Amino acid sequence: MDSLGASRMKTLCIAAVLAALLACPLAAEEWYIVQKSDTLWSISRKFGLKVEDIRRQNGLKGDHIQVGQRLRVPSVSGQKSAPKPQQTGVNQSAGTIRHTVVSGESLWSISRRYGVSIENVQRDNALKKDTIYKGQVLLVRGASRQSNTASAVTTADRKFLWPIHGTVVEKFGVQQKGIINGITIAAKKEAEVRAAASGVVTYTGPLRGYGQVVIIRHDGLYYSVYANLSQVWAEEGNTINARSPVGKAGFVQSAGCYGVHFQLYRQSSAVNPLSYLAG
Repeated sequence: MDSLGASRMKTLCIAAVLAALLACPLAAEEWYIVQKSDTLWSISRKFGLKVEDIRRQNGLKGDHIQVGQRLRVPSVSGQKSAPKPQQTGVNQSAGTIRHTVVSGESLWSISRRYGVSIENVQRDNALKKDTIYKGQVLLVRGASRQSNTASAVTTADRKFLWPIHGTVVEKFGVQQKGIINGITIAAKKEAEVRAAASGVVTYTGPLRGYGQVVIIRHDGLYYSVYANLSQVWAEEGNTINARSPVGKAGFVQSAGCYGVHFQLYRQSSAVNPLSYLAG
């Protein structure tokens, strides 16, 4: 690829990351219009939620809904309804893999990776709850994407440093308030936020739902995002070293505390930062 082609590719990746951020602001929500034959249970399956979460978000005391009713649900536009149950069995076949859970993963992130529904993973592994643990082996049937042998986080990928010292108060994935494409780390007001790895600052400025933001490109493959900053020190276009200050922690409204909202993208896809942070 020539230099012009490489430059265009970088521009496209940056644009894709910005588009992903704008398409899924923190605590994003959307309205779902109840259709004929819908039930709270079928809607919860469609969006990968729990029935009680939909009740709570809409102030419902029971399960009664009616056609045309507007329900508030986390923003997961384009997510398809759960596929029909697969045939069960014990032999691994085409489209069936065994996934070993790594730190920071959830049933939601695993289901998204392989293009299957959460309830199918739960059923095929006799899971009564959403809780899984590191090292657990899960059977994933009907996988339409790469197995974890091809896409799992390797030791070489765990090269990112924590951007700030603090407690994770918002986790990656589907949460009660919506889809979270990163983690929020609580910290002292105006504490220094530092680059998680060396790279080039590709964007600084405000973004809807994220306040003041800094985006850094790392090795042309990864992008790190530092949001809700009270001050920005990094300058767009400059090369920055790991641990160099990018700005100061601000107030993260979705978490109700001071800190930084941190996201990590592999190419243009959001990944769980907790699977990549090494120290």
